[in-house]
Amino acid sequence: MRSLIVKLLFVSVFPAGVWCQDSALTRLAGYDFAAVGIVPGQTVRITLLNTTRHPLPDRALPPCRVDVRLYDQGGSLLQQETIENLAPGTAKWLDYSPQATILIFPPPRILVAASLTVRTERPSLTSLVNLAPQSCTVVPTLEIFDINSSKTTIALAGPPLVPVLPAPRRPMPLEAMTE
Repeated sequence: MRSLIVKLLFVSVFPAGVWCQDSALTRLAGYDFAAVGIVPGQTVRITLLNTTRHPLPDRALPPCRVDVRLYDQGGSLLQQETIENLAPGTAKWLDYSPQATILIFPPPRILVAASLTVRTERPSLTSLVNLAPQSCTVVPTLEIFDINSSKTTIALAGPPLVPVLPAPRRPMPLEAMTE
């Protein structure tokens, strides 16, 4: 009976120990907005709001990093920016406007697609209980507006992005090690 308890304890605790051996646990979440068309004189604005309002005051918060990439219709990168620390309760935005002056009427429409990745890291020495509080819940929106009048043409909201923990690594079965 005692050896059965030791085996069960080893089977339940060992994977968690292997999981916490990494130097940092990276949490990731991402979202791709649908491609939208703009013309010269319009701006695409990506707004990011960290909706976490009440983080635990006694704990240091890991940074909430957001990578924003804008692509054209051919998949070429138009603009890339990383927001290093989006603090709880704050918002930041990124604007993109085509720089070309086109003398063709009607001006050609430029397709722009936005891709977001939200990431945060936690030190590996935290206990499993301390991994529960969230400090990074980002709600993205995409807006197209006219530069001269500031009139919004379209506004799209993305889902709340909460970086999730990677799945714990499972120990390799003995049969696989012997092959």
